[in-house]
Amino acid sequence: MPDDGEIGQRRLLLGLLFPKMQRGMNCAVDTPNWAIIDQLARRHRLVPLLHHRLQQSDIRPPDDMMSAWAERRRRSLLASLRAQADLCWVHDCLAELNIDYRALKGAFLAWQVYSHPELRPLRDLDVLVPDYDVKRAFDHLLAKGATRLPHAPGDPSAAVLLDRKHLPPILLPNKTILELHRRLFKPTQPIELSLQPGFWNRASTAEIAGRVITFPDIEDQLLHLVVHAVDDHLFSNGPLALSDIALMRQQPGIDWPAVHIRSLELGCARSLGLATAMVEALEGVSSTGAVDVPSPVLGSALDLTLGARSDYRSIPNAARHKTGFFRHLRLVVASEFAIDVGSWRTVLLIPLATFRVLRKRMKRSIDEDQMEVTRVSLWLQNTAN
Repeated sequence: MPDDGEIGQRRLLLGLLFPKMQRGMNCAVDTPNWAIIDQLARRHRLVPLLHHRLQQSDIRPPDDMMSAWAERRRRSLLASLRAQADLCWVHDCLAELNIDYRALKGAFLAWQVYSHPELRPLRDLDVLVPDYDVKRAFDHLLAKGATRLPHAPGDPSAAVLLDRKHLPPILLPNKTILELHRRLFKPTQPIELSLQPGFWNRASTAEIAGRVITFPDIEDQLLHLVVHAVDDHLFSNGPLALSDIALMRQQPGIDWPAVHIRSLELGCARSLGLATAMVEALEGVSSTGAVDVPSPVLGSALDLTLGARSDYRSIPNAARHKTGFFRHLRLVVASEFAIDVGSWRTVLLIPLATFRVLRKRMKRSIDEDQMEVTRVSLWLQNTAN
């Protein structure tokens, strides 16, 4: 469990990022421990945004820290420009084969939503392609100059057969990592958003470096951000996800009654309600959500955004997979190593793959915020108030 001092600094950092944060959500800690603030900000890609906020504030960290943050912000801008060039390269490659796509999450947020692109650092690029075209797109990008990553050598066919969200990540010419998605939600979600009627007929577009880049419709993007932050990660991807949702909510053209109805259809109404309540608490406005979120759940969820957890979701049970237990294990091996799905060598590597899975399970079981995880998870599952 984190001590009270760190919890207080977590809340204080949220207050620095969101100056209008409700007083009731603040901790009694008033004095920043800049070493802890710096550690948390670096861990969660918040340095550029925090630097921007503090430039507009009377609060000042030590001069050397502010200078280091300015340099980190400059590097974030350069990385954003490289990612932009790589996105345009992907656009050109897919256009050669007339493959439809939707650029996801950070690509739209950094260049269309945030006031400065470097405020929204990108770990990678995420691009959605229709499932029937995803392997063809993957192979074409490699043929045009993208390269495989040493730590992700798995067979892309195994990822498809395992019904994973995306194929193994690849490295683009300007050193940006690309995840080529075949779906938006994990298979554990009851309904896949990209398979809903009309998804591929609606889109947002923006001109970037002379190309018309295609993104999902604003409402589709909002629902995807919510499910990704809440259901996929339970906010282990940090408060940047809340900043994303807060700014996306301000985009014009959102039909909120329609969004709520669609969240019910997709099975993510509570996730949307929780994300809405969290954003409103951080923005200091009264709750307008259709879902009533209890205060203990809201407080726990906010604390989780600055925890040190890995993704809390469990690894799918091989015994339940439609391909059968042994076949599933061979697919997992092929997805982890540079081995073809049909190779006999997949059998030999099953013990090593099993060890990796068990190690991941053990890592997830050691959770410094387990009480908060349990409280929020049970509420989302509608089994606790």
